Amino acid sequence: MSYGVGIIGPFVEEWRLTVDGYRVPYLTAYPGGAPDTWHLVLDGRFGVDVTDEEPRRWLWFVANAMAVAAGYSSFGEHCRPINPFTLRMSELGEAGPETNGAGEREGL
Repeated sequence: MSYGVGIIGPFVEEWRLTVDGYRVPYLTAYPGGAPDTWHLVLDGRFGVDVTDEEPRRWLWFVANAMAVAAGYSSFGEHCRPINPFTLRMSELGEAGPETNGAGEREGL
């Protein structure tokens, strides 16, 4: 009787990417075909070939975009979960012909 068990592998060695010492999740790297190049893979599904210098310019931005999309305030040491049900908002007010200068509409 088979229980759906399989032996899968071997797996290739992967490199992990970090920003300020924090691992960027879901992103791995493999040495590229040419010198000083890497093949970056996102979530094990999407890949792109880059030079050594390219991620140094934009990886910080990508890591922050991933963190914000996942519901955190930023990537790295100072990130905090954001609860969309507790976000407070306030108006700066309007000044114009329909308001009294304090953001309140005249006549209300």
